[in-house]
Amino acid sequence: SAAASAMQQAAHTAGADLAPSAATAADRRARSVRVAAAVQLRGELALAGGRLVEGEKHLLSGLAMLNEQCEQGHLRVICGVVALAASLRAQARTQEAEEILKAARSGIEASRVPTHPLHAAVLAGLAAVCMDGERTEEAEALLRNAANISTEVLGAAHPTTAAILHNLAAAVDASGRLDDAEALYRRALEADTESLGAEHVSVGRTLSALGGVLRRKGQAAEARESFERGHALLRKRLGNGHPETARALANVGCALFDARDFVRAEEVLRAALAVEEETLGPVHLETANTLVNLGAVLGEAGKRDEAVRILRRGAQIYRSTLGPTHMHTRVALGWLKHAETWRGQQLALD
Repeated sequence: SAAASAMQQAAHTAGADLAPSAATAADRRARSVRVAAAVQLRGELALAGGRLVEGEKHLLSGLAMLNEQCEQGHLRVICGVVALAASLRAQARTQEAEEILKAARSGIEASRVPTHPLHAAVLAGLAAVCMDGERTEEAEALLRNAANISTEVLGAAHPTTAAILHNLAAAVDASGRLDDAEALYRRALEADTESLGAEHVSVGRTLSALGGVLRRKGQAAEARESFERGHALLRKRLGNGHPETARALANVGCALFDARDFVRAEEVLRAALAVEEETLGPVHLETANTLVNLGAVLGEAGKRDEAVRILRRGAQIYRSTLGPTHMHTRVALGWLKHAETWRGQQLALD
C-alpha cells in the first residue's frame, strides 16, 4: 500500500562501511544489515517500476540476509516484510501476503511499543489484504487504528498519515459511504500537498481516487477534472509507460465513457491497456479492470463481437484470481451478458 511504501522509505538510513581491520563483530553485523537494506531498496525500486518478479527476488534476498543478523521484530525485517507483502498482493498472492504480515505484526507487538510507526505500516498492509478479499469492515478497523498511530506519532500532515487516510477512504468508499470517503480523500490530499508539494506523485494518486468517488456520486464534471489532473501529474512525474499512469489514464477513459464519447474513450483505454499488459502482464487484475472498461465501451459503441471477446478475457482473469462471487467478477459477467444479448439481437436482425 501507499502507507507501507512511505514507511519503507522512512526507514532507510545511510552509513559508510568501516575498514576491515577496524571491524568488530558488531561492526560486521551492522555492515551486513546495511548491505541487506540496500538489496531491499533495489527490490522496492523494482516494485515501484512495475518489475514484480525482479522486486520479489531482491526483497527475498534482503530478508534472508537480515534474518541471519536480526530478530523478527527488527525494523529492517519489518520493512522488508511490508514491501514483500505488497509484491505478493500485486501478483494476487494474497494469502501469502497475509501470513507474513500477521507474523510481522506479532513480532513488532512483542518487541516494540504499540504506537511505533511500523505497526501502522503493518496494519495498513493487512488492511490492503482484507480489501482484496472484500473484508471491508475488517480493513476499515485496521486502517483507523493505523491512522490513529500515525497521527499520534508522526502528525496529521505526515505523508504516511496521508497514505493511510487514502487507503481508509478506499475502504469507506467500498462500503458505500461516499460522502465520508470524499472527506477522507480530501484530508489525504491536503496532508500530501502540505508535506510533499502540489506536484508529488501521491497528490496525483489521490486526485485520481477522489475522481472515482465523485463519479459514483454523479458529479461527472468534477470527477473528470479530478481524473485529468491526477493523470497529468502522474504522467509528468512517472512517464507514460508507468502502470500508475496507465491506471489514471484508464480513469480518464471511464469519464469519457460517461460522457458517451466512445471514440476517445476507446482510444484512451487501449493506450492504458497496452502499458498494463507490458508492465504488469496479461493476467494482472489492473489489466482485467481495463479490459472490462474497454469491453463496456466497445459494447456501447456497437462493436459487439470484440466487446464479447474483451469482456470474456477480463471476466476470466477475475474469476481465476478472485473467484466467481467477487464483486469485480460479477460486474464483468454483467457487462458480458449485456454485450452477448445485444450481439444476439444484432445477429437476429441480420
